[in-house]
Amino acid sequence: KIIVQSHDRRIDPVGACVGMRGSRIQAIVRELNNEKIDIVNYTEQSEILISRALSPAKPLNLYIDDDRQYCIAIFEDDELEMAIGRRGVNVNLASKVTGYKIDAFGKDEYARKQAEQEMLLANLENFPKRSIKPLQDNDINTISDLMNSEEEKLVEIKGVTEKTLEKIYDCIQLFIEKNQKDFEESISDESPSEESPSEESPSEESTSDESSADESSAEESPPKENETLSDETDESSQIEKVES
Repeated sequence: KIIVQSHDRRIDPVGACVGMRGSRIQAIVRELNNEKIDIVNYTEQSEILISRALSPAKPLNLYIDDDRQYCIAIFEDDELEMAIGRRGVNVNLASKVTGYKIDAFGKDEYARKQAEQEMLLANLENFPKRSIKPLQDNDINTISDLMNSEEEKLVEIKGVTEKTLEKIYDCIQLFIEKNQKDFEESISDESPSEESPSEESPSEESTSDESSADESSAEESPPKENETLSDETDESSQIEKVES
């Protein structure tokens, strides 16, 4: 993945790199033993830059923390595999080229994780009952509240010892593991009806789709050296930016 920029708005930097009918980029691709190249048009807006860098997958939402250089990208569940790429190549390259650490989640998986974080500690099975009131008095009511608190400060709370805190962490871990298991079982129950049509070519189809999508930016882009860049606001309207 390469980020390019033009200081002349009349010139499309991506089209200039691709060349007439892809002639420029194809010459480089051949020299690199047909290594696929994604050319990303630079922008100062981090949400648009990250969205372009994650191509060919298109995120539904981006939650960005510019101070920490961190981004959570949400995709349709059937596009998550393409977004991550084989062995995590796509999301890792997008992270390196933008400078942001990017975590990719499917829509359903992210909703489940959010629900886990908002779970009340008092409702957890086998949670130490004596610790509920002291934690609530310190505005620690949910799993998210607890996990975002420093361990040293938690131990300072009256009624919460290191041994008790260890039990609390174990209780939360068991709850998350159970949720994960239930989630995976629900997916496996739905998979037979969804996967049966694709039994003839299980992996080749996804590979070809990813390959053609990767190459589209490099080999099929027409030359646009004298055209202005596309309006970036069209892309940003589809992306939600959350800064903490």
